[in-house]
Amino acid sequence: MASTSGKYQLQLSSKAIRSAVYCDMDTFFGGWLVLQQRLDGSVNFTRTWLEYRNGFGTVGESTEFWLGLELLHQLTTSGQYELLIELKNEAGKYGYARYTDFRVATEEDKYRMAQLGEHSGTLPDDLGYHRNRKFSTFDQDNDDQRGESCALKLSTKSFPVSVYCDMESFLGGLLVIQQRTDGSVNFIRNWREYQGGFGTVGESSEFWLGLDTLHLVTSSAAYELVVELIDETGKYGFARYKDFKIAGEAEKYRMSALGEYSGTIGDGLRPHQNSKFSTFDQDNDLREGSCSVDYHSGAAWWYNNCGGR
Repeated sequence: MASTSGKYQLQLSSKAIRSAVYCDMDTFFGGWLVLQQRLDGSVNFTRTWLEYRNGFGTVGESTEFWLGLELLHQLTTSGQYELLIELKNEAGKYGYARYTDFRVATEEDKYRMAQLGEHSGTLPDDLGYHRNRKFSTFDQDNDDQRGESCALKLSTKSFPVSVYCDMESFLGGLLVIQQRTDGSVNFIRNWREYQGGFGTVGESSEFWLGLDTLHLVTSSAAYELVVELIDETGKYGFARYKDFKIAGEAEKYRMSALGEYSGTIGDGLRPHQNSKFSTFDQDNDLREGSCSVDYHSGAAWWYNNCGGR
């Protein structure tokens, strides 16, 4: 039994191959074997089934790696194990989720998450939704979605994206795509910046998540849209739409779906439904000239015919 945190060799039986593992003996009184570590995006996690089966990256204290599904199965079926998930955002805010039991099935069963115990911690029980699900990669589709691969849809970006989740407004479960609070960030940006996103994602910071991410998220499942506004006097209003979807770059990130409206501030987005996105350096609206430049001082939006934003 390891007594200090570090890299060790694990052999589960006399016939098994030795595997390099990292043991954390400090967190939650120690005794943790690290299954996955992601820190700085230095390792590509968009990998094949074989790579996820065998593991990849370099095991270490400050390196990025995935231990491997086969070893994960052998380990979790050799005894009773807990699962601990730790997350830290760019601002240093820490959260964790802990599960009293965790077990992964065989390759024949597509490494199904066969057991996931009781949840505790400061992060929500997001993993609970995937209980009893099989593992999928872009080249082996084992999800429950008919006719399409969730892994393939979500693998178009091979790097992690920082997001802010609001778990309080409207009963929670909201991913913030734009936040403007005090004018500290300039939103007069070019096409490339609106594609990739800008600003610093955080609870009280100003940012735009990015059109590529917005398309990727909204095309992966059914999503609602909530718009919240507070004026200088503190008066609050909202608009809520039952469906929201953004097309890909080939369609200029067209607002391809905008569902039924409810709220207190009026259905202001409706004139922009089915409109393409425009910036001061890329004009995709229907009017002669540029709505962004000629009418809105270079501001970007899904302009139709230069109406209000």
